[in-house]
Amino acid sequence: MKNHVLIIDTDIKELARLRRILAREGFSIQTAENEETARQIMTKISIDWVICKTAIIPKLKSNTKDQ
Repeated sequence: MKNHVLIIDTDIKELARLRRILAREGFSIQTAENEETARQIMTKISIDWVICKTAIIPKLKSNTKDQ
């Protein structure tokens, strides 16, 4: 079973770079450029790991409490 990883970053090049690296290691990768997209992905897929910029984390935490 593959671990599902969600990468959240506003930098598209960084998303692509991390996707390539982790996919080579056998992870199933989802990417999001903002917190809204990340929340949508997290409601549809069971995510094992999240990699993101720290500026996005407080927004995700506050939004998940409302659901």
